[in-house]
This record gives sequence, C-alpha cells and structure tokens, in this order.
Amino acid sequence: MSDSESDCDIDGSDDGYEPLRMDQQLETSAAGMYGPLVPSETDRSLMERVRQDLKQELQEVMVDFHS
Repeated sequence: MSDSESDCDIDGSDDGYEPLRMDQQLETSAAGMYGPLVPSETDRSLMERVRQDLKQELQEVMVDFHS
C-alpha cells in the first residue's frame, strides 16, 4: 500500500461517504416529517383557485360594506 492509499484509509475520505451540510440535513428531515416542500401542480392549482375565491368574496364584502 502506498502512502497516499494509507492516508485515504486513515481519514476516511475514500469511503464514498460525504456528510450532509446543515441546510441539507434540515431539508431532508423536514421533507421526511411533513411531506414534499415543493407544492405539486395540483396544489398550485388549488391554491390559485382559493386565492381567486377569497379575492371575489372580499370584493363582495367591501361592496356590501360601502353600500
């Protein structure tokens, strides 16, 4: 075994394992607990429909309030 091979074995850098950064750990743990963090197209569509419904309802309330 050469010196370079023994150095890799000692510090563990040649085992293919790379620890996660803190932001990667948070994303991984949050995704495991709460599901995907990025909304699907269905979710986006639902959120947009709810926004539009709420906007319409608010406009109706404002009209009634000012009448």
